[in-house]
Amino acid sequence: MSKIDKSLISLLGEEAKQNCSFCGIEKSTAMWSGSTNVFVCHKCAIEILPNFIADAIYNRHTRFSDCLDKIEKNFYYAMANNLDVDLKRVLRGENKL
Repeated sequence: MSKIDKSLISLLGEEAKQNCSFCGIEKSTAMWSGSTNVFVCHKCAIEILPNFIADAIYNRHTRFSDCLDKIEKNFYYAMANNLDVDLKRVLRGENKL
């Protein structure tokens, strides 16, 4: 999921208003549902998550260049998907850009 908006809060209730799982201070702007929910604020998404990803890759002793290509492709795919969702909301008159 990307942005926490009214539809997400209505879907998840108060859980969607959680503080960031990394810093514990800022309100989350995104969440990931897996075996547990992970919440992240904008600042930690930029400053902490890249370090977290690097640690996970390094600890597996994989070729960094191969991983970086995959990370980059997945990042741009996710950004394009978020833009697509936002554009569809704008076209339906639900949001403004």
